[in-house]
Amino acid sequence: MTTFKPARLNYLQIILLLTLLQLAVTLLTDGFALSFDESMWHYIGRNWFRNGLVPYSGGVDNKSPLIFAVFGFSDMAFGVNYWFPRVLGTLCQTISILYIYKIAKHIAGEQAGVLAISFFGLSLLWHGTGGRYVAFTEPTRYYL
Repeated sequence: MTTFKPARLNYLQIILLLTLLQLAVTLLTDGFALSFDESMWHYIGRNWFRNGLVPYSGGVDNKSPLIFAVFGFSDMAFGVNYWFPRVLGTLCQTISILYIYKIAKHIAGEQAGVLAISFFGLSLLWHGTGGRYVAFTEPTRYYL
């Protein structure tokens, strides 16, 4: 009689799985279009890169100019699209998951690191405000 041994995933496999889940939900939901906030950031970024209209020259916002630059670059490189900023946001999230693993592992060991990235990675997939499944570009704003 053989005994059942559950498969053990290492932290890189968990990070890859969380990244693929994030990409799937981010790119395949929300109607393949820009959200309200994303469309505003895209509009400001496009006007900055195409017409030289610098952000904050007549108003105030609580966002870094980098978020507008990301959307402006996205417009110049790929035209009007929703996927480039979301993929960049997912990349930033993946990097943060890796660092959370390293910090938790250093402080409390490997099991704590795996538990920390599981909680953090799954919480990124669920964004309760407004019924959203994920936070599309908010991580870009925080990490850039």
